[in-house]
Amino acid sequence: ESFERGVPRNPKADLQELMEKRGLGNPEYLLTGQAGPPHAPVFRVIVKQLGDAPGTGEGRTIREAERKAAEIGLQFLLRQ
Repeated sequence: ESFERGVPRNPKADLQELMEKRGLGNPEYLLTGQAGPPHAPVFRVIVKQLGDAPGTGEGRTIREAERKAAEIGLQFLLRQ
């Protein structure tokens, strides 16, 4: 449980574990936008169950944006 030590080994797995423990189900990632030119897009993703309150993950790939959204969601839930 690396998220409890503040060192996320895998933010998506850690978020899933924490959400399951809290009875929130499995995280679902929702692509909320894409900006930038075709050769350098920036994707925006939120964790659907948490909405955009914690923040939006942004990245050059959808996978990177999901990872950042998971990090943000994990930090948000750990403060609750």
